[in-house]
Amino acid sequence: MNARQLADQLAAPVGRLGAAFYFDPGTVAAGQALGLDAVAFYGLGRGGVLGDVTAEEVERVFVFFAPRAIERIWSRPRVTHDPATTAASYLAAADDYARRTFATLDADLAPRLAAAAHAAADADAPGTHLLADGYARLGRADDPVADAYRGVIRLRELRGALHAEALAEVGIAPLVACYLDGPAGFALHGYREEEIPAVTDEDRRAYERAEDRTSELVAERLGVLPEDRAADLLAGVTAMADVLDAPR
Repeated sequence: MNARQLADQLAAPVGRLGAAFYFDPGTVAAGQALGLDAVAFYGLGRGGVLGDVTAEEVERVFVFFAPRAIERIWSRPRVTHDPATTAASYLAAADDYARRTFATLDADLAPRLAAAAHAAADADAPGTHLLADGYARLGRADDPVADAYRGVIRLRELRGALHAEALAEVGIAPLVACYLDGPAGFALHGYREEEIPAVTDEDRRAYERAEDRTSELVAERLGVLPEDRAADLLAGVTAMADVLDAPR
């Protein structure tokens, strides 16, 4: 399997896995213990890896959110909570989620997945994709399962940033891209029904080109992995995704 094929196979499961802890009951409870509701903990926790930055800076990085949503998820909670401290708590909640959810992950596979995921994320040029960089600065987890999950989160953030670049290349506005990604997500990102764009066939074709370009860019980072590490990454992500899909 080449790096491009690997990028395509990882796209959907990494997207699901990296976001799976966001509104998990354990994560919600961790936020409530700090006095933050689920949405505020998500926004300040995820964005807090950037540090104590302005709403405008967060808006640029949270590309697919309506500007009005930044007030709710960043500006208001930032008044009472330090972003960096909240980010550390949010990542701790992700670690706890990983330990609870992926406890059955093969003990030999977990550290190999962690090594592969972090190596691929480290292949990105520092300072270019700020959310992914921010998670890197928070470091590695002590136990292999949580560390593997941190690596998956970094890969999700990296693909999201590269996707935004690819969309800009083909001329698709974030609002249009958010709608094409799914009407349900359109509302969750703060857009209103009256803002639903008139999508053309050319928009859809351009969106597909952007998806293709995103996989090309991800493949450039995955290309640093030797064959055995690439196999570890795919096997580990697949195993984690199977856990999410298993009946409970």
